[in-house]
Amino acid sequence: MRHEPTMPDPQATAMTTDAWKLSIAIAAVLLLATSTATPPPDVKYPDGAVASAAARCADGDLCGSVQLSNGDTIDVYSEGAAYCKPYMLKVVRLHGTTVILSSDVELHKGQTTDVLGNANCQSGFTESALTLDQGEVRMVFNLNGDGTLSARFDLPASAALAPQNSTYPSRIVTSPGEPVVIDECNMRSETLKSSIALIPVSLPGGLWALDLKLRNVSPATVDEVTIRAQSLDKMGNVIAGGDARLDLKGDRRLHPLPPGDVLDLTGANAITGPNTHHDRASILCEIVGAQFADGTQWQAASPAPGSSS
Repeated sequence: MRHEPTMPDPQATAMTTDAWKLSIAIAAVLLLATSTATPPPDVKYPDGAVASAAARCADGDLCGSVQLSNGDTIDVYSEGAAYCKPYMLKVVRLHGTTVILSSDVELHKGQTTDVLGNANCQSGFTESALTLDQGEVRMVFNLNGDGTLSARFDLPASAALAPQNSTYPSRIVTSPGEPVVIDECNMRSETLKSSIALIPVSLPGGLWALDLKLRNVSPATVDEVTIRAQSLDKMGNVIAGGDARLDLKGDRRLHPLPPGDVLDLTGANAITGPNTHHDRASILCEIVGAQFADGTQWQAASPAPGSSS
């Protein structure tokens, strides 16, 4: 039997060609859409750091960067994920062009690509966060439809604070012979005012303020005072704190203390800082050192009873 050669159907060929053209066009549009996704706005932190994130970062891409107030830079790169394995990140800290820290970070276990829906894999990708700059910067990751990561920066960890402003009970500890006494030592939490993309944001409880009143009970002028302030939890354990040296002579906002004079550091003059301790229940205050105008010094002989170093 003789077989006649089969000629291609012009209409079918045209339809196939059109389908390929359509597929290529759709792929091009999707690629353009994902590659030109608008990145989230930069986040400015109270300490001067500025963070920028990418809306799409594939393997080897820069997902985000933090410019620290001291000039250092923290860069975070995506290293992708093997099938059914967590996504990996590379975190690099630079001082100028010098790498001072480089580490690999794994996003939480169980957050996988799971592209094929294998029953051995945990499905889905849950929003995952990475903390940087001693916990002050929070970088959040999500999974895009094309398998790349998207990133954004949230407010500092210190912004996830006490839900409202409050005052903490305080205790003043005295040492024998101290030349300066504490008449008042109170800590309160206040609203931290910051901004996201130049939009003002108010965070209740985001800031602590320490009100102090110091009085010179010695016969000589005092030029420096060292105060120890500590935060305690409900069990009385020290959870934060340290010594603060007040240069009464060198700091233009302060002044040396003549005998009997009072230094008022309350209200607008209070000492402030980011409120990062949710478990603070009370505070402890004491004078641990002083320097007089003639250069002589007084030091507490040992930590006062009830205090800790």
